[in-house]
Amino acid sequence: MHNGSIIITGGVKRLGGKIADFLSAAGWRVLRTSHEPNSAADIIVDLRKEGSEEALLAKAREILGNEEPYALINNAALYKAPQEDILKVNYLAPKRLSELFASLGKAPKCIINILDAAIYDKANDEAALARIGFSSYAKSKILLRDWTLQAAKLLAPKARINAIAPGAVLAPEAIHEKAPVMPFPRPQPVDIAKAAEFLLEARSTTGLIIPVDGGAHLG
Repeated sequence: MHNGSIIITGGVKRLGGKIADFLSAAGWRVLRTSHEPNSAADIIVDLRKEGSEEALLAKAREILGNEEPYALINNAALYKAPQEDILKVNYLAPKRLSELFASLGKAPKCIINILDAAIYDKANDEAALARIGFSSYAKSKILLRDWTLQAAKLLAPKARINAIAPGAVLAPEAIHEKAPVMPFPRPQPVDIAKAAEFLLEARSTTGLIIPVDGGAHLG
C-alpha cells in the first residue's frame, strides 16, 4: 500500500477517471479535478481561466493540510474546442502547473504528462497535424511533449517529469481517424494506469515517454 498523494487533472471521467480509480485502489491518495461540478471531484477548476493553476494547487494544499503532495498527473485535455482553449488546457496549464508543483515543499516531486501516441515522436508529427479536426489538439500535445523532455533538466532536482503516450483508448465518440492500424490489441485504460504506477514508483527516472498504443508507433 502507498501513502503518497496524487493530483490528477480531469480525474473524474473517461481515461483520467480510470487512472484515478486504479491508483486509488492501489493505495494512493488521489485528488481528482474536474472543470464542472461533480460529486466525484475533490477540486473544481476550469483550466481555461487565468490563475486556475494557482487556485488548483491552493485547494489541494487546503485539502491535504500538513501532507505534502507527491505527484501530479496532467491528464485534462480538450479535443474539439476553440484553438485558444485547446492550447491553454492541453499545454499551457500543464506547463504552469508542473512548474508550480515542482516548487511545493522540500521533497522531490513526480510529474506525469498524458500525451498521445499519434505524436509519440517527431516522425509522426506531420501525419498527426494533417488529420482533419486533429491539428490544434496535435499541436498542443507536440508542445507538451517537447517541453516534457526539456523540463526533465529544467525541473531537476526538484521534480522528475515523464509522460505516457496512449493510443486510441476511449476515443471521443465518432472520432476514429486518429487510430492507426495496430499490430497488437488496442490498449485498455488499465494499461495506461499501470504505466502511471510504474512512473510513480521509478524514482530515478526522468525524461521518459512511454508509448502504450498497441505498437502503432512501430515502423
